[in-house]
Amino acid sequence: MTDILPNPTTHDQPDAPSGSVAVIFPTGMLGGGFPAETVTRGIALGADAIAVDGGSTDSGPHYLGTGTAKTAASAVERDLRVLLTEARAAGIPLIVTSCGTSGTDSGVDWIADMVTHIARQHHLSFRLARIYSALRADVPPGDYTVILEPAAVAALIQTLQFGALSKRAADEGRDAMKIEEIGSYACELKDTDGSAVVEGRRKISEAAEIF
Repeated sequence: MTDILPNPTTHDQPDAPSGSVAVIFPTGMLGGGFPAETVTRGIALGADAIAVDGGSTDSGPHYLGTGTAKTAASAVERDLRVLLTEARAAGIPLIVTSCGTSGTDSGVDWIADMVTHIARQHHLSFRLARIYSALRADVPPGDYTVILEPAAVAALIQTLQFGALSKRAADEGRDAMKIEEIGSYACELKDTDGSAVVEGRRKISEAAEIF
């Protein structure tokens, strides 16, 4: 997480009008874009900070697993330029989380480098904090044993039943796993000593008929 702190000076904001805000969240994901005037308006309403998320689990496992940013560098820098200049003009902090989509240490450095570049262009002075999560995408390719808690297995099966394995999805040709080709599935969870703690089998066709 990159936390752009205000200078150690008194932050004098005028008395906030009725309907004031405390924190501005300009967009759901950094690089997604937003009207610049919304930030100006939020500051006028007495905002004490600007916060924006730099990533999202909605992006899927590829971006999170490889540490790759989903949003283009140009789009991220465009948003940062607006947020940083507005935050410095108002003397309030700008907080960026899950930097580079995945929130890896390299993602934090990526955003921090952009911030430093923008600051030099606009002659801005402030303290910059880099908070690392120590999550790195350096696991080599290969087959790994994944152990899931029973609750996680149950949630996965429920998701499959309502989504990927639903009868409607299969009938409409949207299901990558055809019901008639699979027949049934088994889910087995093993603890660290290898003993089975959860084992469940169910006919996909039977489960899908319910939905």
